[in-house]
Amino acid sequence: MSILCIYIVSILPTQCLHFCINMKHAGEIVENAVRNSGITLSKLSKRIGRSRQYLYNIFESNKIDWEVIESIGSIIHHDFYIDFNKAKLNSKQNENENLKALLENSQKENEMLRELIAYQKKIIEMIDKKKK
Repeated sequence: MSILCIYIVSILPTQCLHFCINMKHAGEIVENAVRNSGITLSKLSKRIGRSRQYLYNIFESNKIDWEVIESIGSIIHHDFYIDFNKAKLNSKQNENENLKALLENSQKENEMLRELIAYQKKIIEMIDKKKK
């Protein structure tokens, strides 16, 4: 499983967001379905007219032609539409959660900056009073 990590560092040194999204790539989805099907890789490779190494290459790949995925699915009696739509949905949900967290963090940071500006204005006022 590949993991996508996003680091967002704010202007304040104490604030750093770290998002990790577990994302299965296409090959992992196909591999899981094939291994759960009970059909051996030797049988599957013969049925699609390719080598076992070709299957291993598919399992390692993130970009697979949909026709290949469909042909494997028809042999192992698996509907990959469900898997890939579910993966897409999970990715969107993770993205939404991360955006919400980023928004909340930005709002907190904005509030802290407003307080910092107000404090700096008070300091400037005090310095100006002492000068007079």
